[in-house]
Amino acid sequence: MKPVLIGLSLGLNVLLLGAIATHPEVVPAPLRAWAETMFGGAEEKPAPSQGRRLRPPPKGWARVYHDDPATLVSRLRQAGFPPEVIRSIVTVQVGNGFNTRIRALRGQDGTVPFWKLKEGFFGEAHQRSQEVSELYRERMAVMRRLFLDDFLGSEASTAVQRRQYGNLDSSKIDLLQRIEDDYRQMNAAVKTATGGITLPEDKAKFDLLAREKEADLAAVLTPEELTEYRLRTSPITLRLRDRSGAFEATEAEFRALFQAQENLNARFGEAGISTLSSTARREIHDHYLRDLHASLGADRFAEYIRESSDEYQQMVRIAERANLPRETPLVLYQLREYVSANSIAIFRSSDLDVAAKRQALQTLAQSTRQAIQQLLGGVAGPAYLKVADRWLPHVEKGAAVSFARAQTIGLITEHRNYSFGAAPDFAFLPQP
Repeated sequence: MKPVLIGLSLGLNVLLLGAIATHPEVVPAPLRAWAETMFGGAEEKPAPSQGRRLRPPPKGWARVYHDDPATLVSRLRQAGFPPEVIRSIVTVQVGNGFNTRIRALRGQDGTVPFWKLKEGFFGEAHQRSQEVSELYRERMAVMRRLFLDDFLGSEASTAVQRRQYGNLDSSKIDLLQRIEDDYRQMNAAVKTATGGITLPEDKAKFDLLAREKEADLAAVLTPEELTEYRLRTSPITLRLRDRSGAFEATEAEFRALFQAQENLNARFGEAGISTLSSTARREIHDHYLRDLHASLGADRFAEYIRESSDEYQQMVRIAERANLPRETPLVLYQLREYVSANSIAIFRSSDLDVAAKRQALQTLAQSTRQAIQQLLGGVAGPAYLKVADRWLPHVEKGAAVSFARAQTIGLITEHRNYSFGAAPDFAFLPQP
């Protein structure tokens, strides 16, 4: 009996689908679009060479649409579209116009054999890269001009502007954006002309542009506004955000970090970073650390040094990849500090001779390796030991280690980001 019922059910389904296919107008409205899509008839199916058939736009759209973005904005506004919808529509239209040109510049020449480079980086390809960047800047400028009208403002864009410009009025924001666009374009032109090799005269051009930009900004902003603008847009700010790790700075603490880095830049600039000896750099670094300690206080200073440490951030990534407990990086960091304190105590001990100190330091290093393996396991343990190899082998061979200065610092400007890592300090026992 069941096979008969199943056959009858299948037959009815076939008849039903046939009816839908031949008369889709009888299908209820919610399902009609589906029926027309599924059973539109052979004459509606595009040939494979024709690609996908797109539905024509609504008839009313032809009365509103215009190729000129400003006219399109005006028409959409008159038609009663809300600001956020207008922004979305015009953003797509403007983007499509520029994207066509950008894709053309990024096009690949398929006639070049796979084993050959198409062009040198500082040849035509580099020039095209600069042209692409210029198109992005031009697109951004078009969007800004279109959306100067307060009607098109949105809470999201206003929040972004407040984050970048503080409480400046819209007229000043527009002037700042124009200044940034102009100097970005001039700097790009100088950079392209260098061909990847910066000579002293090129550096002089960059420095001149930086001074002129500063003068233009000072003509638009009050001293207080200029200070605030630097704080929000400086490369220092971007670098500090990247470097701070999980350190959750308050606004006052971030301002202190920013000021310490600006002071560091000033000291590097006065001395000439390319002429500094390692001793001079160490002195500047120590001055920087004293600034931070005084501004943040002992506890928050220690937390910032830990969170901004390259090695600690590597500990965090290794622990995350190995699905280890969240406190594991802190335990590792404390283990490293334990090794430092004990290695210094052994080195300074008056109760041990040189041979006994060497043996004690070797034992300390070997027990540390074992502790790391036990804590991290067979996969993460070797991964972290590769990180620790910058200091642990020295302890094993008879050295005390200090991490008091071990932090990456450097000169951060708009055109350069010269960083160097202050390596751990070692005190070596006399060789036997």
